[in-house]
Amino acid sequence: QTGTDPYLYPNTDWNELLYRTAQINTHNLRVSGGNENTRYAFSLGYLNQDGVLLGTSAKQYNVRLNLDSKVSDKFNYSIKISGKHEDVYESPVGSGTLTGWVNRAKPYYTPLLADGRYGDTWIGGASQNSLAEAQNGENHTGEDIVVFNLSGEYEFFEGFKYKGTVGVAQRSSLQKIFRPELFTYNPKTLAPTSLASGGTSL
Repeated sequence: QTGTDPYLYPNTDWNELLYRTAQINTHNLRVSGGNENTRYAFSLGYLNQDGVLLGTSAKQYNVRLNLDSKVSDKFNYSIKISGKHEDVYESPVGSGTLTGWVNRAKPYYTPLLADGRYGDTWIGGASQNSLAEAQNGENHTGEDIVVFNLSGEYEFFEGFKYKGTVGVAQRSSLQKIFRPELFTYNPKTLAPTSLASGGTSL
């Protein structure tokens, strides 16, 4: 009877429900110039990407500055600075776990009931409703990376030069997870079941 009743006997294509065609938008701006003694290059970048898995996306911002200067016939230096901020969004259980749920989901699992509540299955044990997990809560990771490099070269006399380089890199990240308590409902009895996805509901 699979497919004869969309709620009691569904024939759900979970891949079609949870995967989508994703778009990527990128924007870049670059400015460069200088003279015979000094050259500079400055760039800004922005990326906005939707994930192919429902409930996933990423944004990235980056900036870069390169400066090369010849102070005199004996001394020159170079400065390179780059920074990046990235925001990654996914479901509270994470993309890897959600993908596993989708792969294990059976066609006779009911994604939604007629009244819009998230469905379950009345055949066997409770299911893990991937659609409910993808559409609710948030798992946001923000990461910042800053890299600074300074190098200089000085010629004490012909044939004897000293070059020094110093670099600093800093990386920080913060993850915030919000998982509301979710319930799925047996399509035959309408009995609720808590959607257990690990962690603590908020």
